[in-house]
Amino acid sequence: MRYAAEKERIERRIKIGKRIALIVCVCLVAALCVLSAFFSASSWKYRVSLPAIPARKSGEMRLHFINVGQGDATLIEFPDGQNMLVDGGSTSDTSVNALMRYLNALKIETIDQLVITHADNDHYGGIFTVAEQKKIGKAFLPRKQETLNTSYAKLYAALIEKGVSCVYTARNTRFEVTESVKAVCLYPYAMAEIEEDASSVLWLDYMGVSVLLTGDATAETETLLIRDDKLGALSAYGAQLTSTEILKVAHHGSEEATDEAFVEYIGAETAVISCGANNAYGHPSATVCDTLAAAGVATYRTDVSGHILLTIRADGTYTVENVAA
Repeated sequence: MRYAAEKERIERRIKIGKRIALIVCVCLVAALCVLSAFFSASSWKYRVSLPAIPARKSGEMRLHFINVGQGDATLIEFPDGQNMLVDGGSTSDTSVNALMRYLNALKIETIDQLVITHADNDHYGGIFTVAEQKKIGKAFLPRKQETLNTSYAKLYAALIEKGVSCVYTARNTRFEVTESVKAVCLYPYAMAEIEEDASSVLWLDYMGVSVLLTGDATAETETLLIRDDKLGALSAYGAQLTSTEILKVAHHGSEEATDEAFVEYIGAETAVISCGANNAYGHPSATVCDTLAAAGVATYRTDVSGHILLTIRADGTYTVENVAA
């Protein structure tokens, strides 16, 4: 009797387990059907395992330094809710997954302004997928680069085909932002032929907190920026290099930029380096890290910390935090 009762109890548990498994399967299938009604099959993978990003509060401007591995992608949320994506990482699956899931975590379906600093794959590669999955309002592109690189030419053509308004970026290009924000391109110069391969440098200011996004700028570019700032040329565009609090370190921390003279001149308090863990280039350079440390600059790295969120508040204060992937 005891054996028969135990057997019945076990069989009952098995039946219940099968029913639960069936219900779970049905729910999963239903969920996939709902997803398929709203999203293409190719986009599902970008809408799961989303990073945990805190909600933006009123009056905040946020800069998201997205961990796209060995590449660059910075998403800016302006106080009025508009956004700007500066570069988009590479075409690698890891990079694209990180970028798209981050955008989806923020529920961004339209990139209001896209800026590609220069035509290196680790800065524009992920934009192919962004252009497929999202709307893009306006694109600010490196001057004439689409004639020099086959892959970049395909991206340029894709943007035009989607009806994206495209303009070339050069010094004094003004970005369409709320009145409380200044956003201007400081480099490259507009007409010099030698600037065909130059990386754009962007300067932003909100409530007295200034940010310098340097792309893959070189030490030569930094020297020119210092010279022009001393001559008052940058102030004509509303920028002041010495007021920079936050520096997006050039070229993933390569020793080709961010020299001691530049760090000392701008006097930044905080630096962010975007690079991949154990990358083949040895980025960031130990020299650059030592230079920043010697200047007392608090430095954050995506290869160490993952996604980095910098929030500037309406009272002129800012904080830096990690975002859990």
